[in-house]
Amino acid sequence: MDTSNESPKKAPLQSVRKIAAELDKQHPKSAVHGMVMVAKDSLVTDPGLGMQTTAGSFALAGVFRLLNIRLLPRLLRKAGVIVIGKSNLSVWSYFRASFGDQPSGWSPRGGQTKSAFDPALDPSGSSTGSAVAVSAGLATLSLGDETDGSIISPANRAALYAIKPTPTVRKLVPGSAVPISHNMDSVGVMAKGAWDVAAVQGIMDGREAEYMAAIAQGQKGWKGIKIGLAKRGFYFNSTTVEKDIVDGCLEKIEKIKSLGAEVVEVEMPGVAMVDGWTDQWVITHADFKEDVGAYLRTLKNTTIRSLGDLITYNNVHAVTEMPPGHCCQDIFLASNASAGSNTDEYRTALNRAHYQSRDLGIDYALKKYGIDAIMMPSEVASTLPAIAGYPIITAPVAVAEIKNVTQPFGLSFSTTAHKEDTLFRIMAAWEMSFPDRPKPDMKKLPKKQEKSAKL
Repeated sequence: MDTSNESPKKAPLQSVRKIAAELDKQHPKSAVHGMVMVAKDSLVTDPGLGMQTTAGSFALAGVFRLLNIRLLPRLLRKAGVIVIGKSNLSVWSYFRASFGDQPSGWSPRGGQTKSAFDPALDPSGSSTGSAVAVSAGLATLSLGDETDGSIISPANRAALYAIKPTPTVRKLVPGSAVPISHNMDSVGVMAKGAWDVAAVQGIMDGREAEYMAAIAQGQKGWKGIKIGLAKRGFYFNSTTVEKDIVDGCLEKIEKIKSLGAEVVEVEMPGVAMVDGWTDQWVITHADFKEDVGAYLRTLKNTTIRSLGDLITYNNVHAVTEMPPGHCCQDIFLASNASAGSNTDEYRTALNRAHYQSRDLGIDYALKKYGIDAIMMPSEVASTLPAIAGYPIITAPVAVAEIKNVTQPFGLSFSTTAHKEDTLFRIMAAWEMSFPDRPKPDMKKLPKKQEKSAKL
């Protein structure tokens, strides 16, 4: 239990025990009845659970949403899932400061999250604690949210199965998460197995039967599955991805080919165009300014109502809000300077980004080569589907020693919008082919972590 003066990030132990005892007496509500879950500290939970939603910042400490909204954790609780706590994250979902100016997995409230595989490994962000909690055995599954990489990247570094579904946060659950971009945000599941991911995501999406059927089909093998290998250029390139990771991925790809998967090399003309991220920044800066402002205005017991208010708070409380030895809030400042979404610049950027990532990217490859999905190393896979607004999964491959640091890595698969069933079929086939998922050796970890390194 958190012993600080603020309300705990963990659900009160007495409350959790009461919920578990009640579930023990009941007929199973679903296939995931009794599973233990943590939720990222950007996802709104029922006030009755006693956990806050702060995005890792003291700016939102003590603030609760009291509106009657359709919360994802509430949907899972009705299915019998036990929510035991909030997981730490990269503060403000890694959208406050540029890479290098903020450590992955650090927040003022939670301190530094460390990998269960190697304390020296960058655990990646922003749903860092959600990934580490599952890999370390603290929870059966977890929820994260992602704009670009925030689920896939930390799950990749934790040797987990995970999905970022088609972005539907606003449509499905308006106000249920601290937002970045309604064009790219979505909530997804991390777990140690494909079945767990599909079952829980299915409950949230209202597609449980469809996802379970896809898992059953994938467990029969790779026959009938055709995958595009984005081998040329950016993805399978030892200048952009460590050679050991590239080689490890290609080795497993040869294996699934021998097991019946059809794999063809594909080209996507739009990839080189979207890798510059220029349009993505125009979109996300404008979206964040408007979306986080709309979210803040729904909160009770706070005077923080806008992104400008957050910037002021960070300036006044820089000692606690900025990571030790780091700075800044340059992304906040750039977002606050945005002219917003009702501009020609924004509309042009959004249309161009979708054209490049969809018409000349993922959809281009799916149609031209007749494939079901595109395969990329998870280390660099998230941006193309993020800009397109398409779903993506990651599956664990192996562990490599990269610069004397133990680093798990995985492969990602992406396809067009709302085809999560296709991805779950692939995820299940992968797990059947490679059942020995890499696991951390907890005995090698330090017996004690510094006080700030708590989930």
